[in-house]
Amino acid sequence: WLVVSRLLAIPLIAGVGFELIRYMARHRYNPIVRVALLPVLGTQKFTTREPSDDMLEVAITAFNSAREGEEESTGAAA
Repeated sequence: WLVVSRLLAIPLIAGVGFELIRYMARHRYNPIVRVALLPVLGTQKFTTREPSDDMLEVAITAFNSAREGEEESTGAAA
């Protein structure tokens, strides 16, 4: 029963979280929202870093390959 109740709660929790994120994005200059976002932004700053040049090169190559594939598929459909 415990597992079933937790599985049923997943959509509710995800929905509430999604709405909170939307609200905070729309009201990010509100002082209360800014205070609520401090732990989130602090965690983001702590867990992320600037990409190295190699990482950027891979990302650009992947983006260009995806774009070329998209152009080919749109060109074939037209």
